[in-house]
Amino acid sequence: MNIIIKGSHIEISEAIDAYVTKKLKTLEKFLDADSQVEADLGKTSNHHKSGDIFRAEFNVNSHGQFSRVVAEDSDLYAAIDKAQNDLFNVLASKKDKKQTLWKRGAQTIKALAHGMAGSAGRKLKRLRGK
Repeated sequence: MNIIIKGSHIEISEAIDAYVTKKLKTLEKFLDADSQVEADLGKTSNHHKSGDIFRAEFNVNSHGQFSRVVAEDSDLYAAIDKAQNDLFNVLASKKDKKQTLWKRGAQTIKALAHGMAGSAGRKLKRLRGK
């Protein structure tokens, strides 16, 4: 998994880089080695009077499938946590859909195979006269 971390209107420190990398490594079970994850961290704007609003955006490209999540919070680490949880849910949902389609297809093929075997067996019995 290739992780790219960018900052918008803030400097990315080593601690933030390590924290984001640690959070994204938990998603490896959903992604392949050639997947690319882009993390864009930053302040939404400088015009807020009540304090800074931080944004964490994760874009995942894995085998042509694209997933994107955005989270905002008053704390950068909280925004990263929210975005990671949202991305976990999105990737888990996609994995479940893929497995469900695979199982449904396998069940259909199995039913067709049993149906053919059943009808072929009946034809064979009729030919034998039993």
